[in-house]
Amino acid sequence: MFNRLIRDRGPVSGNVFVVMPFGKRDFHNDQGDVVHYDFDEHYHEVLVPVIEGAGLNPVRTDSLYDGGDTVLDNVWARLQEGQIVIVDLTGSNRNVMIEFAWAYLLNKPIIPLTQCAGDVPSDLPGLRYISYSQGWKDMERMKGELRSRLDILREEAHAELRLVPMATSTIRPVPARVVNVSREHVVVEAEKGQYGVLGPADVDLTRIVSDMAQRFSAGEVLDGAFETSDGHTRYTLVAGQSNPWPQLAADFPSAHVFTGKVVNVVAGVGAFVHVAHGVNGLIPAAALKGVRLTVGTKVTAGVVKVDPRQRRIHLALVEADERRVTVLRPQVAVPHKRGERCDAEVVKVMPEQGRSGGYALVELPGSGRTAMLHCTDMSPEVRADLNRGRLERGELLAVEITDVNEQGRIRVRDLEGETEAPAELAA
Repeated sequence: MFNRLIRDRGPVSGNVFVVMPFGKRDFHNDQGDVVHYDFDEHYHEVLVPVIEGAGLNPVRTDSLYDGGDTVLDNVWARLQEGQIVIVDLTGSNRNVMIEFAWAYLLNKPIIPLTQCAGDVPSDLPGLRYISYSQGWKDMERMKGELRSRLDILREEAHAELRLVPMATSTIRPVPARVVNVSREHVVVEAEKGQYGVLGPADVDLTRIVSDMAQRFSAGEVLDGAFETSDGHTRYTLVAGQSNPWPQLAADFPSAHVFTGKVVNVVAGVGAFVHVAHGVNGLIPAAALKGVRLTVGTKVTAGVVKVDPRQRRIHLALVEADERRVTVLRPQVAVPHKRGERCDAEVVKVMPEQGRSGGYALVELPGSGRTAMLHCTDMSPEVRADLNRGRLERGELLAVEITDVNEQGRIRVRDLEGETEAPAELAA
């Protein structure tokens, strides 16, 4: 369920987020006449060609409706990622007005369109909108103005706003003794018999601990605090610390290129590169393409994805300091065997979309072989991500090989929640 407007993503260069009515709608024009208009046809035949002609990528909200219960979350995420927002205010559609308000709140570069000047909010004086009608000359004029506005805005530096939750929590520091440990959480007891639960997200803000039992043991005394927020109390080891992930998502959007140093290298996993705020990103082993990096190597890396929910940053190698790089000779790939576990990179995603057969193809490290991860072999979390558009190319999944047939085709299952992320993520 959508609860709050919290900025956890940055704009993606080239994305134009289009907010408009869907389908065929009736509205009143400036003369008071009822007009019947096909907005889907207008999007595909008018707006998309103009946006793509400017070298930009159109994204519309109806493509995010996947039948799930997180539509508003998805709209909010894509809106944050829009470098420019086009809003068609025709008909004063309620959903359009809500998303327009969100864009205005974020201080997004907005291009309003309308077929009726009366639909433009009167409490926003000076709002420069582009009017249009169904007439051919008027439509061509609108397309020319829209293209000019897109060309200008894509080159302008623009400061957007970050949204953070208001400080409404109370914090009471107190030592507590671990009385029970499971993979998912730790139960602690403090003074006067007060009990609390420590979750995997409250141990370290740079990562999420996937197996609490490997990190904590019964009888251990923790130096944490009870934090009460929104009527709920939990035990945490990061009380009062600033969460770096909203800022990371804003500062390191997809395709952003930066320079950093390798802080750790794990065989079969990849190289960990310091990004910012004490957080490291991973260049997977499969993406190193025969290059062996060492600790201290300065690299130029590109951001594939910042995932605040899982507290992971996926990177791609752009360039490395040649003095600290070893080029590996090609080796004969070792055949993969049933039961083998590794971190594999997602190279193709196909959601179920209301039918059976959804899957992801993953590339296995070392050999570069691809394997099938069928939706029926996915954990509930990964399957949900597949169908909500959250499973993306370049993402790493911990997998286990379940079958290698006579033709060498490989099938895997994911191990979400079964294996702990490498400790180097917290380095």
